[in-house]
Parts: sequence; C-alpha cells; structure tokens
Amino acid sequence: MRKAKVYLNGVEAGILGEITLCKDYVFEYLEDYRGLPISHTMPTNQQVYSFDSFPPFFDGLLPGGIIRILSPSILLILLLRQILVPW
Repeated sequence: MRKAKVYLNGVEAGILGEITLCKDYVFEYLEDYRGLPISHTMPTNQQVYSFDSFPPFFDGLLPGGIIRILSPSILLILLLRQILVPW
C-alpha cells in the first residue's frame, strides 16, 4: 500500500493510503492529532475515512487539467511529491 503523510499548517494530521491500485483509498487521522480537520467533510471526531475512488478533498487540491489527464494513482504520486510531503 502506498502512503502519504498529510500536513495541515505544518503539523502532521494523518495518513492517506491507497489500498487497491487506483480504486480504494483510506485517510486516517493520527491518534494524537488535536488540530483542525483537514476538511469540513472530514471532521476529526471520526478517525478513519474510506473511499472507493480518489478522495474528493485531495482531488480538489489539484488543477482541473491534471485531473482529466492523469489516473488517480498518478495523482497520489503528485500529492506525495508536491502537496503533502515536500522534499
């Protein structure tokens, strides 16, 4: 399973994982995370969120042209490299 650390305001909030290639995804808040939710649709009172396609919140962080051209698997790689974990 591929995973990406998710940060909000410089604080690690959780992990985005791809369970099945281009199909099933999960976002899980870290147990000790006490900050704001990463999205209004993903409050912190629920620790784990499952998706049967690329999560809409993360999908919305990318420019529209990229979304139409690339597969969700490649989008996860872009998120890993550009948005979630800068290196």
